Amino acid sequence: MNEGEDYEIVRFYRINKYPLMMGRLPDGSKIFGGPYTAAQGITGAAMIILVLSTWGLWANYGLFGNVMFAGMAVLLPVYLAGMIRTKNRNPITVFLGAISAWNAPGGGKIGNDKFTFRKPHQTAGATLMDGLSRDKPEQSDPEPVPAVQPVIPVQMPEPAPAPAPASRRPVTALDRLMAQSTPQKQ
Repeated sequence: MNEGEDYEIVRFYRINKYPLMMGRLPDGSKIFGGPYTAAQGITGAAMIILVLSTWGLWANYGLFGNVMFAGMAVLLPVYLAGMIRTKNRNPITVFLGAISAWNAPGGGKIGNDKFTFRKPHQTAGATLMDGLSRDKPEQSDPEPVPAVQPVIPVQMPEPAPAPAPASRRPVTALDRLMAQSTPQKQ
């Protein structure tokens, strides 16, 4: 490069994207077991609402048993939601993709139309073999089969022998090039 030229230095860095985490309460104290991802927060809130709204349906285990069951019903889905790797995808698109996969037809789609298999049906057919007849099963002498014509082999001309090289030295690419550039004597 010339001394007067300007040039630009380009550097590339690898960036790790970390998921948005919820780890502290508004007063600054840590959340028990935290930090939690957004998926875990949404799952935990939904499970708490579900457990409290259905308390009357399943709460038959006494106070200690009910609290243990409710805690496990909330903590297990929250733990499993922590294993989901969303790679910073929009949760709405993840949800819509799950809904479309749930509603997809079992046989698949062809051109945005549901693929359906044809109903099973019975087919019938007949095969006619030469020399056999369905009308005459007692026939003992079938019609004579015409003789097979012999195949006459076609004689191919023999390839012309390759010309013997002028010398025993192998021909190189340079020799071929020189032969092309020099005029031929006749």
